[in-house]
Amino acid sequence: MNPLRVDRCYAALKAGVRASFTSLRQEHAGERVYGYALVVGDMMNHVGAAAHTEEGLDRAADRYLALGYRATRGDAREHLRWYLRWNCDDGWTHFAADPNPFVTANALLAACGDPYEAFSDGGGPDLAEELFLAALHECYAAGVFGADGAVTVTLYTGDDAAKDAARWVKRANPPAVFARWQAEQKRGALAARVVTTGRG
Repeated sequence: MNPLRVDRCYAALKAGVRASFTSLRQEHAGERVYGYALVVGDMMNHVGAAAHTEEGLDRAADRYLALGYRATRGDAREHLRWYLRWNCDDGWTHFAADPNPFVTANALLAACGDPYEAFSDGGGPDLAEELFLAALHECYAAGVFGADGAVTVTLYTGDDAAKDAARWVKRANPPAVFARWQAEQKRGALAARVVTTGRG
């Protein structure tokens, strides 16, 4: 693996987080952002960003209701909100501005080599993951996501993200935010038991 230029990559990541969160918040002006994720490859070899709002979550739940999803008990819309809250593939806005604020970080990661050979064998994924989490943590401490703790930040790799999510959220957020996220996960698990497609 070609050595990762850690200082440059870390600075570029922090700049990318600031720029992308500001842009995503502006794109959803007047809405309440509750989640921000660095969307990374399963090998941690590239990075983008996504965010979601309470109002966007309402719209996602309404789409599911229109598709026939129901709940075996309770308020179906409320259950769907909890069920969908941390599904970064459904309803979240993925950052797509030009120029991409992560272009420098991604170039530095790409320069390390093939993600499935040199980068992986050389410990690149572990190092990149630590840089991603440290950038989120430092940006949170610097007030990038606001001072009220309303936003939860994390990484997202795709379908396999759940197994690492608790570690990521605990590492990147203040303790009170992590505790709230844990409670939200319990609500989501309960919702998953009662949500049905309504087709069966």
